Amino acid sequence: MAIPFDSKAEGSASAGTGLTIAFTAPSGENRVVLAYLGTEGRPVSCTATYGGLAMTEFVHIQSGTGASDAQLWGFYLVNPPVGANNLVFTLNTAAQKTGSILCYTGVDVLNPIGTPVTATQSSGTTPSVAVTSQADWLIVDALTVNNQTMTVGAGQTQRVNLKPGWWTIANSEEAGAGTVTMSWTLGGTAQACLVSVPLIPARLEQGRAISYFFDVWDPEQRVLDEWGARVEPWDVLPDRWMAVMGWLLPTSRTYDTFVEDPRLIYIEASEYDDASGQLAITASRGELSGVILARASQGSNV
Repeated sequence: MAIPFDSKAEGSASAGTGLTIAFTAPSGENRVVLAYLGTEGRPVSCTATYGGLAMTEFVHIQSGTGASDAQLWGFYLVNPPVGANNLVFTLNTAAQKTGSILCYTGVDVLNPIGTPVTATQSSGTTPSVAVTSQADWLIVDALTVNNQTMTVGAGQTQRVNLKPGWWTIANSEEAGAGTVTMSWTLGGTAQACLVSVPLIPARLEQGRAISYFFDVWDPEQRVLDEWGARVEPWDVLPDRWMAVMGWLLPTSRTYDTFVEDPRLIYIEASEYDDASGQLAITASRGELSGVILARASQGSNV
């Protein structure tokens, strides 16, 4: 199953700790947004949110810790809120920075990305990485360098190339097929950070779909639908599949059926108690129901 590119946005800031980029996420199923921030080496932490939702950091690399060293963060979020929202990066200290956000559809929302492959350089003009992939995967890369032009490698489709006069950001993609080399040519020698990550396609199971998503560490303890919209607890229906996120470590392992996947539960019955504001779910996996109930005892509405 192909993974189509949908849309992107980019932006930069010459000072301050934050960078805000306006982006409109499309509707559709099985979506993921990837966000990247390139900056100098001095900041030690970075967070990213989209539409107020915390994004998951999947990579952080740097060529050094000085003002002239390169540093790159990568984040992702599955099924982002539909419509116009802001991507907000926040560093622990002020720095020049440049960022991007890209949206793809048709990904496995439980395993959207594979293992990142990274490279850093203190000098040179041809950063590259080799990524092991499969024919139905899509390889997406991100590059940041210190104020040099960037020319995309052969076979790659460029999506972003922003050079504001300080740290750059560039993104490209290439279809997976065995070992894929992702490379760029710089206009001059420079500090650089490059990461490539495979996107994994959605699984197709006849007559089945994942209707609800629940993150055990979401402070608001929301149930979301496949569009990323909040579902009120009294509207959660039985005979649906729910993905319970955050109780297992991320993995690139895939499963042939929903029944085999330990992060999926089949809702056999659901009952909302108006007096307590609690939603009771009878599910196909006792251990996952236990996780949800444990969170409910800490104030969840599920």
